[in-house]
Amino acid sequence: MKMAAAFIVSALLICSSFTSCTETPDADCEQFAPAGGNFTVLLPVKLDATDRLMWKRNGENIFRRHGELMILGKVEDVSEDGSLRLRQVTKEMEGTYEAEVYTQDGKSRGMFQNVLCVQDADCEQFAPAGGDFTLHLPVKLDATDRLMWKRNGENILRSHGELMILGKVEDVSEDGSLRLRQVTKKMEGTYEAEVYTRDGISRGTFQNVLCVQDADCEQFAPAGGDFTVLLPVKLDATDRLMWKRNGENIFRRHGELMILGKVEDVSEDGSLRLRQVTKKMEGTYEAEVYTRDGISRGTFQNVLCVQGESIELQVA
Repeated sequence: MKMAAAFIVSALLICSSFTSCTETPDADCEQFAPAGGNFTVLLPVKLDATDRLMWKRNGENIFRRHGELMILGKVEDVSEDGSLRLRQVTKEMEGTYEAEVYTQDGKSRGMFQNVLCVQDADCEQFAPAGGDFTLHLPVKLDATDRLMWKRNGENILRSHGELMILGKVEDVSEDGSLRLRQVTKKMEGTYEAEVYTRDGISRGTFQNVLCVQDADCEQFAPAGGDFTVLLPVKLDATDRLMWKRNGENIFRRHGELMILGKVEDVSEDGSLRLRQVTKKMEGTYEAEVYTRDGISRGTFQNVLCVQGESIELQVA
């Protein structure tokens, strides 16, 4: 599972009709799109109805329109303002996007360029494998509303008021939240809920990336934060303490004598302190405690999983 990452959007590089956009752009990402979701590359100029519009990705034409005449691509590939719509984003969609706008007489109104990077789907919620899980719908559903749920762009449930068109009644709760049963890894992905009034007016599109965690996780630590793996035995001042991660020694102390690690790596009671947790810190943690004479006081084991900070369902 991938950790959550910050989304950074920088200003579009705008080239006027008097300058050239042929210079190779920096490799730095200017916008970030989440893998598996939808994304819009904005056109930073007001488009007139008769304008000619062309979009390129990495120098290759992917959309072209003269006024209302479609030459390349589909009507739904762009919004009313000429912005480019990307659906079910994949890594192959990364690259340099260029928009060229001309008047109906062929005069340039500008060339606009942006470097787009695709990020691995960030886990926003976590479901335990083998259990049941509910993806909440963050809008109050009216009795006559139309509801559609998608997973990775594919329709999995659709209802118009009380009329079920796709899926089963038990697949959703009364408030429109999606019920998942006996969760498996195949259920991971981007979930989208679309809500419309009975007249077809949109009430919102809500998106969430779900990751499925192995059922054997005993503790969960938030990525980027601090976490303590507790030692479930009272430690005497002369005891010998050793901590292992995935079988490898990471801390060892005999009484007050430090052999491996740092004093601040453990608390006064011998619990292991983890700072700025990363995915690499996942695994099986074992604590071994011995008396000063080498007599075992116990071996204690815990399976730790690292997860991104869970957040509420977001408006797409």
